[in-house]
Amino acid sequence: MLRTLAETAAGIGALATLSMTANLLALRGLDPRDVPGCVRVRVEWWSANVGTVLLVSAALTLLGLAGIAATATL
Repeated sequence: MLRTLAETAAGIGALATLSMTANLLALRGLDPRDVPGCVRVRVEWWSANVGTVLLVSAALTLLGLAGIAATATL
């Protein structure tokens, strides 16, 4: 049970980390004024918060991997 939870956390964290890295790279060269008004607020929010979400995703991945390592001895 705990190993499955750790594997799920590691998988979701890794996927989110990859997604946020791609998002960060995409937003790096984007000026929010160049996007349509209907998505401008969303682009501005992601531009302001992508670093935090990336950090949380990486932490989730590491916690999941630590959980896998801890349950390997059980």
